[in-house]
Amino acid sequence: MTSADQSTSPVPEADGGSAGEFVLKKLFAGFVAVSERKLQHACNQPLDYSLAKGLVRGEDAQFDQILSALNEVSSFCLRSMLTAIFKWRDMQIEQCRSNPDLTSLSNSETTDTGLPASKKDRAHFIERRELAVEFVFCLVLVEVMPRLSVHPVPESFIHSIEDLAFTHFKLQESLKDHRALSSPNVTNMRKIADLYAEVIGVLSQSRFHSVRRRFFLEIRNPDYSPATVISIIEGMSFVRVKMFPVEELEQWFVFLQECARFFLDCPREKIKAAMSALLVEILLPVAAVINLEASLPVAKKLVSLLYGHCMEHARRARYSNTYIPLATVLLAISEQTFFLNNWHLFLVQNLLPSLKRGDTKIHNIALVSLYRLVWVYMVRIKGESNKTTMLRLRTVLDTLFPRGQRGVNPKEMPLNIFVKLIQFIARERLEYAMQEVILELLSQGKTKTAIYPERMIIGLRAFLMITDSLEKKEGDPPMPINPGPLPSRGVSRVKNRFLSNTLSDETARKIGISQFYPAVRRALDGILRSLDHHVGRQLTSTNPQTGKSVEEILSTVKPKLDLLKTCVAAIPRILPDNTNQEYLTDLLSRLTIHLDHELGRAAANSLHTMVTNYPTWRHSIVQVFVQFLLRDVPDSCPLVLEATLKLLIQFVRDWRQLVTSPDRQTGAEESSEEQKKGEEGYCIPWVEACGLVTLCSYRSVTRRFSLVLLKEVRSLHEALAGQPNRVEETPVMDIIELATPAIVKRYLSTLSVAQRTELRVTNQALTLTWLADRAACFLEQGGSRAAMRDPWALCLAGLMEPSLLPKACQSATRLAWPYLYHRMAKAYMVLDPAGLVADKGDKPSSMRGKGRPIVSTVETFLWRNYFIFASCSAPPSSSQESSQDGAGRPFPTARDLFQRVVPLIRWDGEIREVAVTALGLVNPPAFGDLVEQLQPVIHDALEQRKDVKRRRRREALKIQITRVFSLAAEHGCFQHSHVARTEHGQLSPVLLDFIEGIKSHFDSEKEGVHSYPELRLHFAGLIANIINGVPQGESRMLLLSPVTRQGLFYLFATWCGLWQRVDVDTLARNPQISFNSLQAMSALLCCGPVFQADGLEKNSLLYRWLDNMLNCKEGRVQALGQRTVQLLLANNANCPTLLRWVVDRCYDNQPGAAQLCFHALATTMETLYASF
Repeated sequence: MTSADQSTSPVPEADGGSAGEFVLKKLFAGFVAVSERKLQHACNQPLDYSLAKGLVRGEDAQFDQILSALNEVSSFCLRSMLTAIFKWRDMQIEQCRSNPDLTSLSNSETTDTGLPASKKDRAHFIERRELAVEFVFCLVLVEVMPRLSVHPVPESFIHSIEDLAFTHFKLQESLKDHRALSSPNVTNMRKIADLYAEVIGVLSQSRFHSVRRRFFLEIRNPDYSPATVISIIEGMSFVRVKMFPVEELEQWFVFLQECARFFLDCPREKIKAAMSALLVEILLPVAAVINLEASLPVAKKLVSLLYGHCMEHARRARYSNTYIPLATVLLAISEQTFFLNNWHLFLVQNLLPSLKRGDTKIHNIALVSLYRLVWVYMVRIKGESNKTTMLRLRTVLDTLFPRGQRGVNPKEMPLNIFVKLIQFIARERLEYAMQEVILELLSQGKTKTAIYPERMIIGLRAFLMITDSLEKKEGDPPMPINPGPLPSRGVSRVKNRFLSNTLSDETARKIGISQFYPAVRRALDGILRSLDHHVGRQLTSTNPQTGKSVEEILSTVKPKLDLLKTCVAAIPRILPDNTNQEYLTDLLSRLTIHLDHELGRAAANSLHTMVTNYPTWRHSIVQVFVQFLLRDVPDSCPLVLEATLKLLIQFVRDWRQLVTSPDRQTGAEESSEEQKKGEEGYCIPWVEACGLVTLCSYRSVTRRFSLVLLKEVRSLHEALAGQPNRVEETPVMDIIELATPAIVKRYLSTLSVAQRTELRVTNQALTLTWLADRAACFLEQGGSRAAMRDPWALCLAGLMEPSLLPKACQSATRLAWPYLYHRMAKAYMVLDPAGLVADKGDKPSSMRGKGRPIVSTVETFLWRNYFIFASCSAPPSSSQESSQDGAGRPFPTARDLFQRVVPLIRWDGEIREVAVTALGLVNPPAFGDLVEQLQPVIHDALEQRKDVKRRRRREALKIQITRVFSLAAEHGCFQHSHVARTEHGQLSPVLLDFIEGIKSHFDSEKEGVHSYPELRLHFAGLIANIINGVPQGESRMLLLSPVTRQGLFYLFATWCGLWQRVDVDTLARNPQISFNSLQAMSALLCCGPVFQADGLEKNSLLYRWLDNMLNCKEGRVQALGQRTVQLLLANNANCPTLLRWVVDRCYDNQPGAAQLCFHALATTMETLYASF
């Protein structure tokens, strides 16, 4: 507390230094400091600020704690506490009035024009500070005044409190003036009056006679206007009757009798209405608990004094609002005989006619009065004879639920009132309430089930409330008095929550509703199916809505949506009949993405409850939810996709926590209960498949969610270790973490030093999350072709190498494939809305070669990622395992994929680049399907025509096909695929024909003409990759015939200069073509024995070629030369001339070349000896 606070602290100095005084001083000093802070905050707000927002209890924990401490301390020093708080209030008010510049806003507040605030506005702010002081003062009084009953204080304090309270009550009249209404503090002034009314209510519990005397003194003052009297009466609204001891109860009834006489004698209707409302407020809590007390003479006298007058006036429409509530509460506190003799007359003559006529206000009054009287009749009195009770109830129900009508009567009333009324009836007449009310409202037993939203909501809620009460073995429901929130406390909404455990047939039998339960389940099933058709699947967030806003769409179907929310909230408490588990889960999953967010939350809560409470359902629920996510949540709705992913992560996380929780079963124990379905019912591979599919997203947020999901699945996998009937596969996240560092390093090797420095990469940062963020950055900054080479595509391709995910996580990869295929097709439809490339055909001839504009760069990235992943995981057509995928669609295979995308290599631009790259990364077992689909394209490319335009197109096709085969060979397709090679080990005829066709094309060129450099580059790379992609030994030897090898060797020799000196200058003229040609020549020469019998004889030209490579100044060429010499020695062991040449070169060549030859010779000898 600051020095200023200490100087103004109203705590009196004590003569002694006792511990109690020290505690009081410290506590009150803290109160002063916190109050000053809250007052300052309230004064710094705009003119229209409501003090209740920041000062009521429940908004500030520290302030609440201090008030609670004041309550405890006041039991020991109430007089000192009241002295201090009164002194604090007086000092604060005096400062406000004497020092207008006290608040910071006095000099800083400005108008909209930037000028200083007017004096009027400054006055309003000063007035607000005074009101804030009064607010805090009242809060303290409410806390400490209950101690008056055990700690007497001088009457001067009581009179001072009464004076302040009634002064504020009387000031309410002035607020009704039109000039006062324009003041921004009107609401705050009314709030202060309400707070003082609460203070009077607390004070009346211990100083009843003083409050009673002051009240009648005020309202009987002839100088007061009717408005002032009404304000004073309203100030007593928080006064409550003390029910014990009986002596005090009788005194309270005497007070009520005096109020009743004032009510009867008053000639002014407005004052009578206010007094009637006060009597209702005071008597309602009494009616809720009164029992034997109703026979007290004072109570009977009060009823006899008022009831006849009320009945006489309640029949008149103009007086209904005043007299119906009062007559109701008089009946509620009357003796049983009086009630039974009079309530049905009041019902027929007053309440039921009021429900059919008048406005909404009188409807609400009559309905509330009705269900209070039904509570007294059915709960407290327990009804009459069976015939009489049924007659009374039928009269009520026929009015509220007219037969043959769609709605209820009256309309637009809170449905909870109807629900509670049925609950009151069921307390004593359960069978009647079920059969005649609830099943009737649910339209059971009718030939055609129509949807009546209001009636069905009431019926379903009533059933849930009744069954919950019976299962919990609760007592009688309390009388509904609907008390409003106290002015000193904020509004707290307590939402009724039903039991979450399923109501089983056994439980229904025990609580006595087994004969009605199946009908309710059938009704719920029919309602759900109908509503799902009309307002469910049509209004999901993924369905485009045109013509109207979301608010307009939802408002038109609000009644049905409310009914659907009620049905969803009832699950799994009630499980629909004739609905299997998969359909119910799928329905709830779809509703989680409904346009109505409240409905979506209700569906998510129901799914969460089922995952949490039903171990036998978990696998099925999670699996169906994953299928829904992959099938129905498109990438075009990224926020919906991410929200659904978060929900799935929550399901998996909660499942894992339940399994690992010490107060639950262990994973092994739980597995014996919940998993009895076999391998196909196990859902972990499905969740991992979902993670793999969503990893293809172009958004870094979605990718991070996918990684979190995969980590959670791994944790669940470990928690469920030892579960039976499970395929023991390595978790996907383990493979990702194992392979990611190498993939990231491979990507970093393509960057310049400056780019690597800019990224600030460390070994700890080599994670997939880091790469996901970097890829997203490139997506935002890059564009066009540069962005097509973003690192995320390299990552996906790296993870799908045959030795990683396809081998270690076969189930997840297999399950992800069909969804990858269909999501890829959807993404492509955005790029090509006209569908120029059909599923099984090519573009029209008029469109070939014409690149279409890219509709969306983002969609291009997304399609690229899906395409690469799908190509890497596509199953071959020969291994089709299922006729349908998880979505009920035909199971796609690699043939379907390649039929769709192979024609894209005819295009220009990014689409073609993506197609070539993805086709080159094809899954090796599916390489045969790719070759099959490429045959027509190969035929077109090798066609011999003289048309110049077609020839250019054919050359472009040759280049793209060559690139595809080259990438496929590099990817290992020629090593693993039996289609690439015949059973004798040779290349397949299709590939041989293509190679021969390209060779013939170059052979037909005129001597000295070197056209099509790009085709040369990729063709040389293709030959090298094909040979190097096959293991050394006999497999390589059989790939190509010696004649083919020789012809290709000399073809490539003409591209890089066989007899010329190979140096940096030679390579610089066309570096990559020359080097690829050298690689191809080396591969052709070394894939077996030399293709010419005299090729390695002395003075052969091949030695000159080897000398040129070994003596080249470029390191990669020297390394290739060394590798070539090594392989020649290994494959031509019976050629002494070659060995002699190598030995000679170890001595008479240049030092660098000699060293290379020596290493080649030594390596060869080591290999040979190792084989022996």
